[in-house]
Amino acid sequence: MASTIREKTRAALSDLPDLEEIRDEIALLRRQMDKMSSRALVDGSRQARRLRDRTAARADDLYADAEALLGELGREFRLVERRARTTVRDHPAQSAAVALVGVGLLLALLWRR
Repeated sequence: MASTIREKTRAALSDLPDLEEIRDEIALLRRQMDKMSSRALVDGSRQARRLRDRTAARADDLYADAEALLGELGREFRLVERRARTTVRDHPAQSAAVALVGVGLLLALLWRR
């Protein structure tokens, strides 16, 4: 019986891989992990660059849209200003009455607080 246990143990130990084979396998796995990590970094930096470029382009578009909107608002404001001046010139008494009512409403609001 003792011989069969020894034989089984020897057979089991002989089936185990050599320590040097295990070290080589670990070294190979480390090299593969290093390659994968560096590829991931390169891919990540490419994606970050693409994202940055898209974001910059979108920001430029938004800036241009904002400039156009402000220009349009400026034109509209000047048009309203001209209309107000014309109305005040054409109807000075009514304009003064409206202004007094507006001041009165403002004072009433302030007085309540």
